[in-house]
Amino acid sequence: MNKQEFGNKVSELRRLKNISQTEFAEMIEISVSALSKIERGVNFPRVITAEAMAESLDIPLGRLLSSNKANLDRQEYIDEIMEQ
Repeated sequence: MNKQEFGNKVSELRRLKNISQTEFAEMIEISVSALSKIERGVNFPRVITAEAMAESLDIPLGRLLSSNKANLDRQEYIDEIMEQ
């Protein structure tokens, strides 16, 4: 998974949970600027930040880091995340 794919995934999952960037940044204890760079695909997060992201989004870290989204259509992906 490249930086852009990861950032898009984080952004989409955050939005599906109806969490603002500001709220999410506070939850994972990073600046809004740092979160924005991650979501735009400029930077990868540190491991501890990725762990906090997964925990805050209520998904396993492996799920956050995997690129299995390509194997699911968009609605199945949304349904799966909303069930968690």
